Amino acid sequence: MLQKIYTTTILLFSITAIFAQTVIEVPDKSYPTTAIRELKNGILIVRLTSEFKKIKELNRILEEGDISPQTKMNLPNKIQKIIEERDAENSSWITYFENEYNFSDVYFAYDTLRKEALLGNDGKNCFLNKSFRINPSLSLDGRKFLMLYKETLPDSGAEAVVFRDASFQQLSNPFPYYVKTTGFMLVFNALFKNEIAEDRNIRRIVRKINKKLETFHEKS
Repeated sequence: MLQKIYTTTILLFSITAIFAQTVIEVPDKSYPTTAIRELKNGILIVRLTSEFKKIKELNRILEEGDISPQTKMNLPNKIQKIIEERDAENSSWITYFENEYNFSDVYFAYDTLRKEALLGNDGKNCFLNKSFRINPSLSLDGRKFLMLYKETLPDSGAEAVVFRDASFQQLSNPFPYYVKTTGFMLVFNALFKNEIAEDRNIRRIVRKINKKLETFHEKS
């Protein structure tokens, strides 16, 4: 009988010790509120499309590839077209963020921006001007920031712009952490006014971002 009680006591002690060593992580429910308040007084970094990999590969093929004379003659024009379309889209993002967004300060960087470069030197020599050249006068200046990525939502497969924090981690509800970049109006404009469809869509997205942030901030 005593042996049974002794064994039971040892077992209970062992279980208690295991649970005592287990750290249960509880989600910080205040984080979305903190994030929106820090952004209000901080910086939104919008990552612009660089097409770096595509352009690099086409240049590699042009220089090293076993291609026909006709293809070699056409590739420079194709590369130039990619650059022109990229710059036109990025110009629209810059224009509409400057004109339609007022929730926080906003900086622009290419999607090639690395975490080490951004955090290692207070963001110096990371941010672009309207001509897509590095603006050496801009830095984080120790301020908090969030980043805006173009991504595919894993649950729905929809294209969207998504907010990430300073650790490059995606934010989540209740923070308004994404805005879809596709929708009825984009399709409608593409059918009847294709030349301005993307431009109008970018304006819609920026307006929606600003409104969502303002609404969440007022409730926080």
